[in-house]
Amino acid sequence: MANYRDESRHERSSPRTRPRRDREHGNRDQEGRDKRRSRDSTADEKKRRRRTTSGERHARTRRIETEPPPEKRVPESQRSSNVLSIDSLAKLDALNEKGASVDKQRERDRIKKEKVAAGRVIKERGKHGRRKDEHGREKRRVVSGPLAEEGMVARKRGGYVKSVSDEDDDGRKRRKRLWLAIGSLALLLAILIPVGIVVSKKKQAATIVATGEGGSTGGATAGSDPSNSNLHSVHEGDIPSSAKGSVLDPFTWYDTTDFNVTFTSETVGDLPIMGLNSTWNDTTQANEYVPPLDKNWVYGTMPIRGVNLGGWLSVEPFITPSLFKNYKENQGVVDEYTLTKELGPSQAAKLLEKHYARFITEQDFKDVQAAGFDHVRIPYSYWAITTYPGDPYVPKISWRYLLRGIEYARKYGLRVNLDLHALPGSQNGWNHSGRQGNIGWLNGDDGAMNGQRSLDLHAQLSKFFSQPRYKNVIVIYGLVNEPRMSALSVDDVITWTTSAVDIVRKNGIQQLVAFGDGFLGLPKWQGKLQGIRGLMLDAHQYVIFNPDQIKFSHQKKIQYACTGWSSQMKQSLDTSSG
Repeated sequence: MANYRDESRHERSSPRTRPRRDREHGNRDQEGRDKRRSRDSTADEKKRRRRTTSGERHARTRRIETEPPPEKRVPESQRSSNVLSIDSLAKLDALNEKGASVDKQRERDRIKKEKVAAGRVIKERGKHGRRKDEHGREKRRVVSGPLAEEGMVARKRGGYVKSVSDEDDDGRKRRKRLWLAIGSLALLLAILIPVGIVVSKKKQAATIVATGEGGSTGGATAGSDPSNSNLHSVHEGDIPSSAKGSVLDPFTWYDTTDFNVTFTSETVGDLPIMGLNSTWNDTTQANEYVPPLDKNWVYGTMPIRGVNLGGWLSVEPFITPSLFKNYKENQGVVDEYTLTKELGPSQAAKLLEKHYARFITEQDFKDVQAAGFDHVRIPYSYWAITTYPGDPYVPKISWRYLLRGIEYARKYGLRVNLDLHALPGSQNGWNHSGRQGNIGWLNGDDGAMNGQRSLDLHAQLSKFFSQPRYKNVIVIYGLVNEPRMSALSVDDVITWTTSAVDIVRKNGIQQLVAFGDGFLGLPKWQGKLQGIRGLMLDAHQYVIFNPDQIKFSHQKKIQYACTGWSSQMKQSLDTSSG
């Protein structure tokens, strides 16, 4: 690259070859030209450096022309031959040396700045690492240059950019991956949803069975399973092979607490006594205001203060909704019949035995006594004794819990009203009879058969509960709970009741025998069942099912019972009026 200032300097003649006069005449002009040339050279040098720096910043190669235009260039033949003075040459040399020194200093500063910048970049790369694309290749950092000039990069703030073609490729790849992900998800859902439904149903049944309360532990003894430590005193080899796995095998029982686990096949009335202890104590007393069990209670004179243990051995959905809440409406699980049918024999047995063991425990009988009560009513169902073809009910397991419940009542001085709550065929078609819907007891094609089955059951039950151990603790023997006599033949019900009373009396039942009023009202029973001693009319008065009465305060409910129900009770005591 030509330097106009340097060329002019090297082409000057030596001052010794010229006459002195010429030098003196040209000194002034030469000095002016020198100054102009020096200024022009300095300006050209600054412009050159600016152009060079700009070219380096944008990665461009531009040629810098420092020579003057051709029309302004002076031919050598016309150039001045005047010789500069020594002072002028010294000044020019000093000026050139100063410019060179400034140039060198600026060059050093530029190199230093580039090194600092390069060091920062290297440091950042070492700290963060080079960015890579999806294929593992390092991304190119484009800040300027031919690609930018040709429009092949998308300018972004931050420095790292991709070419337009690269972005198009990335977009297609992203869309492809997105569609593959959507397809895989759809396939996965198509597989998992049906499997999840099946597993959910199995888990639902398992949860209900595991907890015994439809997903909650429920009852008074929520928590871990019973220890059954009394099984340590017996050996499985003591159980005859014919009884292994049956209701007589204590090693199959969920709860053996307070049961006698010594095997026996003995029965009374064809009903097993397995689980009963051979001794009992009837000297217990509920509280100081009532006689102990072995002393006479004068019914009709002494008031009864009792509580009903509903929903325990005869499941009622409104009392134990936890057993039913996990089923959808379209499954139709509304009573014990549909519940056990839905679960199947094995799962139903596990579920209901846990319910029997946990829903009512010894602590409940203790609490009843502590609350000042002296009687308990224990409802139970016919499948505690047996089942019939087509029945899905769990057979016989609730029987031993009924016997244990009676022993707990004895322990706390509580007298028992024993209530057969559900008869074959259903005596009222309500869910607490076992099966909601049609009435099949003394009604329909199988009505008579189910009536006879019920009498056979009382034949067994009365033999069993006429044992000496029960004469003091069971004080009321119930025949049937709430027969819906508005849908039954009144004569058929009275005939059946008369037969049932005759059977239980012959088998040794000396306690009061209760029969349901069938919601007929007291006047309609006047003159019926005459001449039978020891009968008790079982009339159920409710305020909970009457929208107007349920609004009553506690005090008003008591007043309503005392004024409305007491007159009916007095009438029932007079055989001439009721």
